[in-house]
Amino acid sequence: TNIDNFGTTSDSDAALSSLITRAQGSGFPIRLSNKTYTFTSQKVYDASVPIYGGGSSKTRVYCVDFVGSLFKIDTQITSNSKCGISGLSMYFAFTGAQTVCQGIELAGSATAFLQYTDFEDIVFYGCQSGFYGTHLPRTTSFGLEFNVAWTNFRNIKTRPSEHEVKYPFHFTTGSGTGNSFTDCKPKVDSTGSVFNYQGS
Repeated sequence: TNIDNFGTTSDSDAALSSLITRAQGSGFPIRLSNKTYTFTSQKVYDASVPIYGGGSSKTRVYCVDFVGSLFKIDTQITSNSKCGISGLSMYFAFTGAQTVCQGIELAGSATAFLQYTDFEDIVFYGCQSGFYGTHLPRTTSFGLEFNVAWTNFRNIKTRPSEHEVKYPFHFTTGSGTGNSFTDCKPKVDSTGSVFNYQGS
């Protein structure tokens, strides 16, 4: 379902929020057209909703003075669905100092896995973190494990705008199992790192 069936560029934020609400549980994808959208509010949804743009050079999401994560995938039930995001660029602009903001947050409960998902052809501009993992960890025999597993991160890039991205991959609860990172070419702030793992 294309977002433009529910709103135009001027009200695309409200249109996407409405479409996400309707899409949850159905598994049908949300498609963004080849143009620039302005989003002003966080999009929180479960692991049943894939979002596709037309390519990182064609579909652009623009935010100004945004605080928090733009997209938050909140997994409360183990999901094997293709709920990833692909084919878009995210631009974070600021009228003053850089805010604490992230592109995509991977969140959820300690008993639910987000797995077998693809994130592909995404470029982050200006946010502090590209991917921000806050998913509660599960306890294993070797410590705590991030519950995002067997997920593919392909062709992920970060580029400076007013500010450079500090952490392209910032996972606060460990690294997870079986995740792959292919053709990722991030550029980071001099005080940051490509991977920032916290926890076990």
